[in-house]
Amino acid sequence: MSTGLTIRDFTKVYREERYANQGALRLSQIEHNAYLNRLTLEITHYDADRAFNLKTLPETTQWGYLTTFKGSSVSQNIPIKFVKQRAFELINNGIWQYHQNKESADVVTGAIQTFGNLALGELSSVGDGVGVVGVVIDAIEQLETITEPLFAWFYEQITGNEISEDVPTKNYNPYPIASPFPDVFKFKSDIPTSFLFRLESWYLVNPAIYITSNPTDTDDETAGEDEYPEPAQGDGDGDSSEFPPSSPNDPDNDPRDGGQKPAPPLNPLQVYVWQGTLSGTLLGNNPAGPQAYNDPISFEATGNQFPFTARGAPNVILFFAGEPWGAGCQVLDRFGQIVFTYAPGVGFRQNAHTIAVTVVV
Repeated sequence: MSTGLTIRDFTKVYREERYANQGALRLSQIEHNAYLNRLTLEITHYDADRAFNLKTLPETTQWGYLTTFKGSSVSQNIPIKFVKQRAFELINNGIWQYHQNKESADVVTGAIQTFGNLALGELSSVGDGVGVVGVVIDAIEQLETITEPLFAWFYEQITGNEISEDVPTKNYNPYPIASPFPDVFKFKSDIPTSFLFRLESWYLVNPAIYITSNPTDTDDETAGEDEYPEPAQGDGDGDSSEFPPSSPNDPDNDPRDGGQKPAPPLNPLQVYVWQGTLSGTLLGNNPAGPQAYNDPISFEATGNQFPFTARGAPNVILFFAGEPWGAGCQVLDRFGQIVFTYAPGVGFRQNAHTIAVTVVV
């Protein structure tokens, strides 16, 4: 049995994409499960005068910039100064721990099952075996939680009863891991060029396994939003009075941090009008799938109901790409009570919403 505890065979996958002047390379869901991703950007052709700095080996120049994204947000801006430059390289320690823990559990499972199969025949000579099970319980009660599913299997084989509905008896599945890799790389050159994205990926297992079993969570609050947002521009008079209302200041913030001035004390029992902005992801009639929304809202609530949170309605109206979507977006007060429901006939992602409101005194 291969344990993976000390020796690991890697599967390496290589791909490249060519673009002229500007282009983007997106990581697939499978590539987010790689143990290591390495991106090289290579300029192969150019058609313009170019000044080179001869003080380095090899010489440098300014070819352009590479931006990396998580969701639709820029996370890095990397200058490309060499003809062939290692632009990105990162090891995913989370996927290593995931497979190590899973394989370690499989090894212990195999050992317990082997022991159990040998022991079951012997237990018939001591009645129903419950006394022996008690001894086993005392012997392993100090083990880590990871062994609970394994012991539950052994207990079930001996007694015929499940130890608990909350303890799985057959399989051990580690928690999902967060992908440390960008979702997309984008390069734009300063002059006309032809360039290559060269991506090398190392996997701890055959990457085909991730088609049906994906341990990595790549969800991002900004996923599905516009990657080229255009902020609303005023008339240039420098007046910010028409900006959306600011969030209430944290009382622990330094006053020099800016933002909204502290609101006047609120009467806990008085009903106020609250106005603000609700942001998140909805599933409307857009053929491209989920789309971002950022809409003004207004509702009434008492002073002691602040602060407010937002969520998609818990009653699921449909599943999109395996994800549940609720009927409308709900605003909850600090007691968890629903004070406002936005667009109840539309599907909303259940846990990707924000709200910023201020009281109209």
